[in-house]
Amino acid sequence: MPKGAVFFVSLFLKRGIVSIGDSMNRVIKRMMDLVDRGSLEMIPCAPSAVSLAAARIKGIPVILYGFDETRHGGAFGIFEGRAIMKGFRLAERAEVPLIGLVASAGADLIDGQGSLLAAAEVFKAGHDVKVPHFFLSYGVCIGASAYLASLADVVFAVKEKSYFCLTGPKIVEASIFEKASLKELGDSEEFAAIGGCDFLKDSEEEMVEAMGKLLLYIKRERRCFKEPIKILSEIDSFSMEDVILSLADRDSLMELWQTWAPNVLTLFAYVEGHRVAIIANHPAYAGGVIDSEGANKMASFYSLCERFRLPVVSLADTPGFLPGTQSEREGMLLSGGKLLKAYMNHRAPKLTVAVGKVLGGSYMAMGSPAMGAKAYLAFPKAQIGVMAPELESEILKIGRTEIGETHLSSPSARENGLVDEIILPSELRRYVRRTIL
Repeated sequence: MPKGAVFFVSLFLKRGIVSIGDSMNRVIKRMMDLVDRGSLEMIPCAPSAVSLAAARIKGIPVILYGFDETRHGGAFGIFEGRAIMKGFRLAERAEVPLIGLVASAGADLIDGQGSLLAAAEVFKAGHDVKVPHFFLSYGVCIGASAYLASLADVVFAVKEKSYFCLTGPKIVEASIFEKASLKELGDSEEFAAIGGCDFLKDSEEEMVEAMGKLLLYIKRERRCFKEPIKILSEIDSFSMEDVILSLADRDSLMELWQTWAPNVLTLFAYVEGHRVAIIANHPAYAGGVIDSEGANKMASFYSLCERFRLPVVSLADTPGFLPGTQSEREGMLLSGGKLLKAYMNHRAPKLTVAVGKVLGGSYMAMGSPAMGAKAYLAFPKAQIGVMAPELESEILKIGRTEIGETHLSSPSARENGLVDEIILPSELRRYVRRTIL
């Protein structure tokens, strides 16, 4: 038994573990809804708005901390900080995931300066923690508690119930004389649209279900083998969604950031029972062009996959980076550079597949062997080159047919060393399994 598991078992055997008994506050009820029946054991800590517990979810040991907003709005003060710090230490020693159930109005004004120090210590622990850290929003998350979400690996929220903002309406009105509702300041749907939360659900029940599914994915490397939903052939026309459905095992897909930068798709999945992450351009939105937000989304995803040591399949079909003055002013160069760094910093196996167009800097942005990919594959009809044929034809004053044959085609890309192998769409799963899993 690993030392972490031994320690975790010892947690339950120590004297002083607090049973739930008859006194059940709101956060303990939420914990019970999240964990396996009968597995929740409360861990003693100083009385505060934060409760601490050990439990199992889908049989997987976890440590939980939870804010009870009925106690001073779930204010984040000295004792709340100490409880969370204890949770971080226990999770690290036990080598188990840490899960926060959060609804908090922010810093405790009564504790004053002490609440600032408590938040700083928790932020440093959140940055340094090596075990997975998941954040579930059950209500208002303001100030320190909202920043805690930004330090978690994965954030879950509930529509029309979760809110994330720097300061609440009263402080905004008092400080800058602006009247704004909580929804205007921190609506979860708007927060999700800028990448603030990974999974936005319609109800707490759906959020709990998604949390359990993700935890199984992160902690269990294999599951039962299932066939894909779709089978592609070389003569069919197909969308990027079709390619993904032909790659992933049936019912295994988990899409992150569904409303943030929809020109990019980021998903967790299984391929023949093995965990894999998928990142794909989405030509159905803006032609799959890579804009600043799309580049930031991909960079965040590669960083998350590095954190969880997940192999990545990059599916490329894009005209490249978005040109123009607006794109430049939005920091396209900086976002693109961030993407390139995140890709090269990802150390687990990577594979890139040219599905359609791969033009200009997107050849690098979507990954290549020169940047750390194990292989670069291409579908027969894929086009890989510096720019669109009509533009290149105008600049070079040569025919588009000649450009297609010598500057864009998959065979020419293979001859020039950009592509390792040309495969049929129906062969994708087999090549992914053989190359990186």
